[in-house]
Amino acid sequence: MKKYAKKASVILLSLMLTAISFGCDDLIEKNLEKEQVSIIAPANNTKLSAASVVFWWDKLDDALEYNVQVVSPSFGQVQRLLADTIVTDNKLTLSLEAGDFEWRVKALNGSSQTEFVSAAFSVESTQDDITDPPPPAE
Repeated sequence: MKKYAKKASVILLSLMLTAISFGCDDLIEKNLEKEQVSIIAPANNTKLSAASVVFWWDKLDDALEYNVQVVSPSFGQVQRLLADTIVTDNKLTLSLEAGDFEWRVKALNGSSQTEFVSAAFSVESTQDDITDPPPPAE
């Protein structure tokens, strides 16, 4: 019995030394609940003339991925959910028709997440949205 207790002590000591050598930061993820993602574009109340919209935010240390949602016209009055996706980068490009929109993003890691931050924006009609009438028949 003493032989097994001695082996268990050696294994436990080895595990403790391994944990110390890696450090707590490598073993425990940072809690993101008090952090906040900063939106870069489109900023709140932006009017865009391009149908291709780049959603861009600052990366957060210790975030592994981001949840991005886009709705029309707003989260208070959702008529269409245009995106609800998880990405690992800090940019997402979507093609949108003319209209009013709101988007939001939050950071996630394996154990916590931030609150969503949001911004409203609009896409104005572009040349691609306007269809020219066909030429008159001869």
